[in-house]
Amino acid sequence: MKIYIVLTQTGTTLSKVLEHITKDEYNHASISLDEELNHMYSFGRRHAYNPFWAGFIKEHPSQGTFKRFKNASAKIISVDINEDDYFIVKTYLENMYKNKYNYKYNFKGLIYAAKDKVYIKENHYYCSKFVREILRKANAVDSYEFDGIVKPVDFLNIKNHEEVYVGNLHKYNTQLNYK
Repeated sequence: MKIYIVLTQTGTTLSKVLEHITKDEYNHASISLDEELNHMYSFGRRHAYNPFWAGFIKEHPSQGTFKRFKNASAKIISVDINEDDYFIVKTYLENMYKNKYNYKYNFKGLIYAAKDKVYIKENHYYCSKFVREILRKANAVDSYEFDGIVKPVDFLNIKNHEEVYVGNLHKYNTQLNYK
């Protein structure tokens, strides 16, 4: 079975600031359990026009922030996991989403990360810290991998990942139809 890591650069003010600081091509990470990306999970804006109301979210390439920023660039990779780990992750994500308001966006952690420092608070995440936790639950990475500060582009270093797509996020599903 596969899980999909979706790295994006949306063009929001925050993503531009992060791009300036990190010099990275992608500054947002999401995770999906389906190739069509019907359910992408991450930590980000709950509403496309308000970056400060943020937390655990379910994303879709044609909704919310991605709908507002139609030129979002993306790199999508897949990682193979076994069936048991897939269902553990699926159940974990479903439970998190049912209790989504118990999870907060870690603004302070993001600021600390920009200063190359780690800030941890229970049930507080920024996107790449969340994706790292899911990858660990899926046994897709060793528990020590990506310790400390993790950036979205770090996931390109996962052993045995497969590049699925590079391009405009809105055009991804069109590409799938030609497989």
